[in-house]
Amino acid sequence: VDIGAIWVGDPDTVYQHVKNAYDEIGGFGTLMFYCGMDAGTRRQRTRSMRLFSKHVAPRLAGLNPDRVPQSPVASER
Repeated sequence: VDIGAIWVGDPDTVYQHVKNAYDEIGGFGTLMFYCGMDAGTRRQRTRSMRLFSKHVAPRLAGLNPDRVPQSPVASER
């Protein structure tokens, strides 16, 4: 969590983490959603998956997986 490899929080927070990673990396075509056995009870995991599907995934649908990242130097010109 501290290094940004795991995103947790409410739907807005998770969306912002994913969007920040997308912007830093320069886009990605596939996002793996992991909600394993040690990530809470079955009920909690199901709730997390539903929240992600309903509130986060639709907002990510508009991201372009083929976008070309802008270099910091180019944006300063």
